[in-house]
Amino acid sequence: MKHDWKREELEQQWTLFSEEQKLLKHKTGPTRLGFAVLMKYFQVEGRFPENPKEVPQGVIDFIANQLGISGQAWLDYSLEGRPAKYQRS
Repeated sequence: MKHDWKREELEQQWTLFSEEQKLLKHKTGPTRLGFAVLMKYFQVEGRFPENPKEVPQGVIDFIANQLGISGQAWLDYSLEGRPAKYQRS
């Protein structure tokens, strides 16, 4: 996974489209951000991250900004937790 993303690249690869945002409307906080990050990461990489540190902070902040929440919520989202397992399936 690339770690240094230019603004234009973030917009092209990591923008949440309206249909994707509809999938997030009943989720809040860390679960909302976690689901969005997993969804976009899968689209870009063709797989889910195995470790939260695989996702660059710039990507997390870009997605969080679109959702109007803090990127710090990613730290509260466990890739091993029940919500993440359900969302990956």
